[in-house]
Amino acid sequence: MKTLGIEAVDFTDSYLLGWKKVHDSVVLFLELLLTEEHPQFQPFDEEQEYGCYKLGSFIFNPVTQLQGLHQSEIKPRWNETLKEYEDITEVNEIFFENEYVQIETDDSLITIYCPEAELIIASIGWVIPIDVPKPVHQRFPISPPQTIRATVVS
Repeated sequence: MKTLGIEAVDFTDSYLLGWKKVHDSVVLFLELLLTEEHPQFQPFDEEQEYGCYKLGSFIFNPVTQLQGLHQSEIKPRWNETLKEYEDITEVNEIFFENEYVQIETDDSLITIYCPEAELIIASIGWVIPIDVPKPVHQRFPISPPQTIRATVVS
Protein backbone atom coordinates (compact mmCIF):
# COMPACT_ATOMS: atom_id res chain seq x y z
CA MET A 1 0.00 0.00 0.00
CA LYS A 2 1.32 3.41 -0.97
CA THR A 3 2.01 5.68 2.00
CA LEU A 4 0.43 9.08 1.56
CA GLY A 5 0.82 12.28 3.45
CA ILE A 6 -1.90 14.75 4.13
CA GLU A 7 -1.68 15.95 0.52
CA ALA A 8 -4.20 13.20 -0.39
CA VAL A 9 -6.90 15.15 1.50
CA ASP A 10 -8.14 18.55 0.33
CA PHE A 11 -8.76 20.14 3.73
CA THR A 12 -9.68 23.47 2.16
CA ASP A 13 -12.92 22.11 0.72
CA SER A 14 -13.69 19.95 3.75
CA TYR A 15 -16.26 20.62 6.47
CA LEU A 16 -16.14 20.70 10.26
CA LEU A 17 -19.02 18.62 11.67
CA GLY A 18 -18.21 18.80 15.38
CA TRP A 19 -15.54 18.26 18.00
CA LYS A 20 -14.81 16.80 21.39
CA LYS A 21 -12.26 17.86 24.01
CA VAL A 22 -11.24 15.20 26.54
CA HIS A 23 -8.41 15.77 29.02
CA ASP A 24 -5.39 16.64 26.83
CA SER A 25 -6.93 15.46 23.53
CA VAL A 26 -9.00 17.19 20.87
CA VAL A 27 -10.90 15.31 18.17
CA LEU A 28 -12.29 17.21 15.17
CA PHE A 29 -15.03 15.42 13.24
CA LEU A 30 -14.83 16.25 9.55
CA GLU A 31 -16.30 15.55 6.16
CA LEU A 32 -13.10 15.33 4.11
CA LEU A 33 -12.68 15.91 0.39
CA LEU A 34 -10.32 13.22 -0.93
CA THR A 35 -8.04 13.75 -3.91
CA GLU A 36 -7.72 11.12 -6.65
CA GLU A 37 -4.42 9.97 -5.07
CA HIS A 38 -6.14 8.81 -1.87
CA PRO A 39 -6.64 5.01 -1.65
CA GLN A 40 -10.31 5.48 -0.66
CA PHE A 41 -11.12 7.91 -3.49
CA GLN A 42 -14.17 6.82 -5.47
CA PRO A 43 -15.51 8.27 -8.72
CA PHE A 44 -18.53 10.53 -8.24
CA ASP A 45 -21.34 11.99 -10.34
CA GLU A 46 -20.00 15.44 -11.23
CA GLU A 47 -23.51 16.70 -12.02
CA GLN A 48 -24.79 15.72 -8.55
CA GLU A 49 -21.73 16.05 -6.29
CA TYR A 50 -18.73 18.34 -5.82
CA GLY A 51 -16.26 15.57 -5.01
CA CYS A 52 -15.48 12.35 -3.16
CA TYR A 53 -16.16 13.02 0.52
CA LYS A 54 -15.47 10.66 3.43
CA LEU A 55 -16.10 11.05 7.13
CA GLY A 56 -13.02 11.37 9.27
CA SER A 57 -11.56 12.20 12.66
CA PHE A 58 -8.53 14.43 13.19
CA ILE A 59 -7.06 13.52 16.58
CA PHE A 60 -4.62 15.80 18.40
CA ASN A 61 -2.89 14.37 21.47
CA PRO A 62 -1.37 15.63 23.71
CA VAL A 63 -2.73 19.16 23.33
CA THR A 64 -0.79 21.71 25.35
CA GLN A 65 -2.87 24.77 24.39
CA LEU A 66 -6.12 25.34 22.50
CA GLN A 67 -7.67 28.50 21.08
CA GLY A 68 -10.90 29.02 19.17
CA LEU A 69 -13.01 26.09 20.42
CA HIS A 70 -14.96 27.51 23.34
CA GLN A 71 -17.37 24.65 23.97
CA SER A 72 -15.98 21.31 25.14
CA GLU A 73 -18.12 19.36 22.69
CA ILE A 74 -20.40 19.74 19.70
CA LYS A 75 -21.63 16.36 18.48
CA PRO A 76 -22.12 15.91 14.74
CA ARG A 77 -25.84 16.11 13.91
CA TRP A 78 -27.45 13.73 11.43
CA ASN A 79 -29.98 15.29 9.05
CA GLU A 80 -32.52 12.56 8.30
CA THR A 81 -34.03 14.47 5.37
CA LEU A 82 -30.72 15.01 3.57
CA LYS A 83 -29.21 11.69 4.76
CA GLU A 84 -25.97 13.39 5.77
CA TYR A 85 -24.31 15.13 8.69
CA GLU A 86 -24.92 18.87 9.04
CA ASP A 87 -21.89 21.09 8.54
CA ILE A 88 -20.96 23.54 11.27
CA THR A 89 -18.60 25.43 8.99
CA GLU A 90 -16.32 25.05 5.96
CA VAL A 91 -12.54 24.84 6.33
CA ASN A 92 -10.93 27.70 4.38
CA GLU A 93 -7.24 27.26 5.22
CA ILE A 94 -5.14 24.95 7.33
CA PHE A 95 -1.55 25.62 8.39
CA PHE A 96 0.81 23.05 9.89
CA GLU A 97 3.49 24.99 11.75
CA ASN A 98 6.09 24.04 14.36
CA GLU A 99 4.18 22.46 17.25
CA TYR A 100 0.74 23.74 16.24
CA VAL A 101 -2.00 23.52 13.63
CA GLN A 102 -4.10 26.53 12.71
CA ILE A 103 -7.49 26.01 11.04
CA GLU A 104 -9.34 28.95 9.54
CA THR A 105 -13.06 28.40 8.99
CA ASP A 106 -15.85 30.64 7.73
CA ASP A 107 -16.43 32.01 11.23
CA SER A 108 -13.48 31.16 13.48
CA LEU A 109 -9.75 30.59 13.82
CA ILE A 110 -8.80 27.41 15.69
CA THR A 111 -5.25 26.94 16.96
CA ILE A 112 -4.20 23.60 18.43
CA TYR A 113 -0.75 23.27 20.03
CA CYS A 114 0.29 19.65 19.75
CA PRO A 115 3.46 17.84 18.62
CA GLU A 116 1.61 15.10 16.72
CA ALA A 117 -1.75 14.43 15.05
CA GLU A 118 -3.55 11.42 13.63
CA LEU A 119 -5.99 11.48 10.73
CA ILE A 120 -8.50 8.62 10.57
CA ILE A 121 -10.59 8.34 7.41
CA ALA A 122 -14.04 6.64 7.45
CA SER A 123 -14.68 6.92 11.16
CA ILE A 124 -16.22 9.45 13.47
CA GLY A 125 -16.08 6.95 16.30
CA TRP A 126 -19.00 7.25 18.66
CA VAL A 127 -21.47 8.90 16.28
CA ILE A 128 -21.49 6.81 13.11
CA PRO A 129 -24.40 4.36 13.24
CA ILE A 130 -23.30 2.52 10.09
CA ASP A 131 -20.64 -0.01 9.17
CA VAL A 132 -17.61 1.61 7.60
CA PRO A 133 -14.62 0.12 5.77
CA LYS A 134 -11.41 -0.39 7.69
CA PRO A 135 -10.14 3.08 8.57
CA VAL A 136 -6.98 4.47 7.04
CA HIS A 137 -4.74 5.84 9.79
CA GLN A 138 -2.17 8.49 8.99
CA ARG A 139 0.01 9.67 11.88
CA PHE A 140 2.36 12.52 11.22
CA PRO A 141 4.39 15.04 13.19
CA ILE A 142 3.30 18.67 13.11
CA SER A 143 6.92 19.61 12.23
CA PRO A 144 8.40 20.43 9.74
CA PRO A 145 6.11 23.31 8.85
CA GLN A 146 3.65 22.74 6.01
CA THR A 147 1.05 25.08 4.63
CA ILE A 148 -2.09 24.24 2.68
CA ARG A 149 -3.92 27.29 1.35
CA ALA A 150 -7.13 27.82 -0.53
CA THR A 151 -8.20 30.86 -2.47
CA VAL A 152 -11.88 31.67 -2.35
CA VAL A 153 -13.13 32.96 -5.70
CA SER A 154 -16.48 34.73 -5.69
